[in-house]
Amino acid sequence: MNTLKLTLLSCMLCFQSLLKAQTLHVVIFCDTNDRNIGVNKESERKITMNEMQTIAEILESYGYDTEFTECHGNSCTKKNLLQTVKGLDVVAQKDIVFFYYGGHGSRAMNDADQFPQMCLGEDYQENWVPVTLIKNIITQKNPRLTVLFTGCCNKEDPGVTIKSVVSEAPYTKEANINKEAYKKLFLDATGVVMMTSSKAGQYSYSGKEGGVFCLNLWHGMELVGEGTISPDWESLCDFVKQNVVRTPINTKNGIVYQEPYYKIFPGGGSSPTIPKKQTTRTVTINNVQSSLANDINNLLNQTLSKDQRLRMMEDVKNRHFSPGAKVITVGRNMKTNVDYEDVDVFLRRIVLSPFIKQINVISEEGTGKKSLITVHEVRTN
Repeated sequence: MNTLKLTLLSCMLCFQSLLKAQTLHVVIFCDTNDRNIGVNKESERKITMNEMQTIAEILESYGYDTEFTECHGNSCTKKNLLQTVKGLDVVAQKDIVFFYYGGHGSRAMNDADQFPQMCLGEDYQENWVPVTLIKNIITQKNPRLTVLFTGCCNKEDPGVTIKSVVSEAPYTKEANINKEAYKKLFLDATGVVMMTSSKAGQYSYSGKEGGVFCLNLWHGMELVGEGTISPDWESLCDFVKQNVVRTPINTKNGIVYQEPYYKIFPGGGSSPTIPKKQTTRTVTINNVQSSLANDINNLLNQTLSKDQRLRMMEDVKNRHFSPGAKVITVGRNMKTNVDYEDVDVFLRRIVLSPFIKQINVISEEGTGKKSLITVHEVRTN
């Protein structure tokens, strides 16, 4: 009887999803509280609501349902905006999402993103939201059409920081890594592996994102961890070589190619015995040895209680960082800025997070105590 009920329920749910009409999702946020532009934005709110309802009626004659979400005054907040767009129940390739924002806007100096940050009635820029982030969250749901209009300033302000526009942060996820593959590649292998980015007589080329060889090398290494490439040096080097050879490179003299060269010298010996012990990591940057990476990763030590690690946090901050120090968290591609935080906010966040497995320190700025560091997070999911 229970099986029959579950089957009927499943059929009903599937039937309901099939019956769900195509939908126009309208999201309108207007800062009507602002003492300078609030009256203007109230007019914009009314105009947009009126015009979109007229358009909605037209689309309804073509079989479209309509869902309006409109927030103004005290409801025009970052929390409500993110909650609204993340909660949109979009049917992929069918639905339409229309977004309008009216209010103050700003941008950071040297921000490559040409679209503004929406201030959403907030003085504190921590609560400002990039338009591009909203676009990325919506398009991840794969609607057939996404339309975003923003009525706000887009002028640089020296005090504004670049915000992340990544809807799902590109952290390295431990669950995606086949640890046995890296064990075979590094611990079960012996001998010497040599590879250079171009064979004798050739130039090697690079762009803003890095060298053609380097990008393909680490893409191949990532595929080894995913199980796509066999975990041996011959397979990895051949993959990198073939990918580089097939890459056309634009130069002032036309299209050119480069061909990496590698040689593998097999060695004797057997796989090492791996003792179980507390490991350490030593990092030396520009001839200066730093214990920063070790001390930060000790804050993730799950054998210690959360209270113990919170107490350690202050010592790490005082020992390694200058007043006002910042931390940039980057994605695996080393280009995407996922977060930009005060150091105490960063340290507290990693201590309290149950998902962060490791912090990779990419760069450190400042002699002695650090004023800025760049890191990448390895997460369990």
